[in-house]
Amino acid sequence: MQNDFGLISIIMAAYNAEKTIEQAINSVLSQTYPDFELLVVNDCSTDKTAMLAEAIVKKDDRVRLISNEKNSGVSYTRKHGLEEASGEWVAILDSDDAWAPEKLEKQIKLQKKTNADLLFTGSAFM
Repeated sequence: MQNDFGLISIIMAAYNAEKTIEQAINSVLSQTYPDFELLVVNDCSTDKTAMLAEAIVKKDDRVRLISNEKNSGVSYTRKHGLEEASGEWVAILDSDDAWAPEKLEKQIKLQKKTNADLLFTGSAFM
């Protein structure tokens, strides 16, 4: 897949997600389209969420950990990520979800085919 689509900013709000955050982040890192930044926005978790995310940040410079100053809820946390985003496109992934490896690539192909301003996908329980 060529990187001719530009940077995609992926915003992941996270609160006490130690059980699922590594799988969620790794599903982003496994994307066949590599031109992205992943902004993990920690909403003052009291578990190991930040520590687990920080370990991945040290291994891949496309991942950034951002922290809220106080617990503010998912809407504010996503907005905080959006304010830090650099990409031309934004994608949202919850910290307890995961993407198939071709997710971004398939959406890019659909956007190019349809010239859509907004794209979304269905979901499946795992």
